[in-house]
Amino acid sequence: MKALTAKTIALAVGLGALLIIFIILFLDSSGSAVCGYWYVNGYPTNFCNVAILAMSPFLLLILFAPVFFFLQSLDAFYAWRRFSYWWLPLSVATTLMLTSGNHGGGLGIESALDGDIALLIMASLSLCYILISSVIIVRKWIESKHRP
Repeated sequence: MKALTAKTIALAVGLGALLIIFIILFLDSSGSAVCGYWYVNGYPTNFCNVAILAMSPFLLLILFAPVFFFLQSLDAFYAWRRFSYWWLPLSVATTLMLTSGNHGGGLGIESALDGDIALLIMASLSLCYILISSVIIVRKWIESKHRP
């Protein structure tokens, strides 16, 4: 029962992130003052976009959490959960560092992070999460099938 609750919580966190993103998108499309540009360190920052990007790694939970409802191996779920506990906060922190703050400065290197490079890094993090999660799940599932 405890494992079923943990699996449900993982799915609920992913669905909660999706709901929050939809609410932010609704506020942004309706022209709400909440999603306007705010000046931070002299640079306009749209905090709604930053919040959406920060919540986006949690959408990957929607992809993997339902898989565990069909797997009988609890080892696969717990291994994946341990991995997700440190990967998702790391991904959110990286996203926040890449999308917020002042990126102008030394030799123009940091200014390259303003556009496509930041998107490429965030997409790479998501792709790595998907690949590593898949490897963890399949490896633990195979190990559980070979146990007597």
